[in-house]
Amino acid sequence: MRNPRCRHVSTRRRGELRKGPDGPTGTGAPIDVHPVGLSPLGRWRGIAGDGGNAPAWPTRSAVGPGRRSAQEQGCRCLARSGGTYIPDVVRILDQGALGSATLRSRAPTPTRPRSSRPPRWPERRSGPSGGGGRRCGSVVRVTDSAPLDVDLALLGGGGAASLLLAALDRHGVRDLRLAIVDPVRRRGQDRTWAFWGHPDTDLDPLLSASWRQVEVATAARRRVLDLTPLRYAMLRSGPVYDRAADAERRLDATRIVAPAEMVRDDGTRVLVRTGDGRAVRAAWVLDSRPRPPARAGRTTWLQHFRGWWLEADRQVFDPTRAVLMDFRTPQPPRGVSFGYVLPVSDRYALVEYTEFSPDLLTDAGYDSALAGYRDLLGLDPAGLRVREVENGVIPMTDAPFPARPSPRVVRLGTAGGATRPSTGFTFSAMYRQADQVARALAAGRAPVPAPAYPARHRWMDAVALRALDRGGVGGPEFFDRLFDRNPAERVLRFLDGGTTPAEEVAIMNSTRLLPMIAATAGDAVHRVRDRLRPTRPAPAIPPAVVGEAPGATLTTRRGGPPSGEDDVRAR
Repeated sequence: MRNPRCRHVSTRRRGELRKGPDGPTGTGAPIDVHPVGLSPLGRWRGIAGDGGNAPAWPTRSAVGPGRRSAQEQGCRCLARSGGTYIPDVVRILDQGALGSATLRSRAPTPTRPRSSRPPRWPERRSGPSGGGGRRCGSVVRVTDSAPLDVDLALLGGGGAASLLLAALDRHGVRDLRLAIVDPVRRRGQDRTWAFWGHPDTDLDPLLSASWRQVEVATAARRRVLDLTPLRYAMLRSGPVYDRAADAERRLDATRIVAPAEMVRDDGTRVLVRTGDGRAVRAAWVLDSRPRPPARAGRTTWLQHFRGWWLEADRQVFDPTRAVLMDFRTPQPPRGVSFGYVLPVSDRYALVEYTEFSPDLLTDAGYDSALAGYRDLLGLDPAGLRVREVENGVIPMTDAPFPARPSPRVVRLGTAGGATRPSTGFTFSAMYRQADQVARALAAGRAPVPAPAYPARHRWMDAVALRALDRGGVGGPEFFDRLFDRNPAERVLRFLDGGTTPAEEVAIMNSTRLLPMIAATAGDAVHRVRDRLRPTRPAPAIPPAVVGEAPGATLTTRRGGPPSGEDDVRAR
């Protein structure tokens, strides 16, 4: 009886010759044609001549002067399907053009003796313009009648996908038919990531700068924290994209320059269809495109910022120390603000103004806040030049981001829960996800990473966000007590999801008890209400307010055309 899950390579009877332009295909030996199917674990069965040995891998709020609400921002989403998070997109340097190349059918494989070695997939042939699909980054046209069959499809090509490509290459995952579906080809510097971690990793050659000491300042005092054995590091996007492009070539990946508009998972294969009708059929899909959370959160704030890359005509910055949080900035009526300085040299640094609050500022509001912080640092504007401008919006919410929406679709980056709700930190979780997926594929397992953060951390984040939102605790006081009563290394590991329950008890004891108890009780009541009432739709995250200083280059902004953008700038 025919397996209902199987599709057939050919309707010819087994052993019948398939003729080519010059006679029978191959050397004249009969071609062993079998039904092809996919088991629940992703193992191919009966590929012609392979003996089945192919590898298995499978708010409303009061809006103050100079501020605009999320609704007034237009709430334009990136994805036409209703995406919510608007990530970094810089001025697109090369979006690429959709060519007219067609995918040439693969030559059938002659029968060969069966062995224990995994079969080599038929090679994709390249040809002149208008001919066959080309390797690595070429535009490939796939018709409805001939979808591109692959083992793994990446939807989106931002930071999460770039880190994954590098991880696949690093772990030697070679016997994999890989496709990348993304409408944007990235080049150059379009964003900045900052994160902490141990030194001597594969990222070290790509770093722009790193610091063993960081400063946290309040109106009462300035504290210098020693991060040993960790370090705080800055990574700009250009080297990450270059490494991913090299990995893409070595992995022999096929790139389709188009947005993925439909993803259908039948439990054995995933069909991805682009807006222009092309199709990809994959055993697994890793999706890092922006998406709204599954439902509205109990608390929804935004981390929004503007930064100036300042070049000074004399030595004004300390390149040995970064300013992590400077709470001497004027505090908003609802929320928390702070300054942020990442010096690359004694004359060049990123100086930024950041807010955690429900609403965005106006363009003039960001510039005014940044100018005020520049003056607070004692920097003379006459001796400074703004070389680049960064703008951004990061969601801070306890709303859920499901990482496994269907059996064979896995989400990565912000869409997969990599953004820490209480801080906006993202990069370290994206890096962990990429490494876990690559290790799983190298070992023949399903490419499913562990949750980005433990469940107890997500609960603690929900309580902290509620306490800040209801005014039970003030932002400067909350973070000042956190760093004052705990070693800096413990706090950073906690923010990264790497502490033990005993360490988390010590961290909770650092906060004011009564407001946190009230927030915990309120969160519990709200969770019960959520179970009893219909699911509320999640609000869209508005695009950043884009501004540009005269003579500066706009290098990072949230917003832009529908694309595979997936991740956020992780502070």
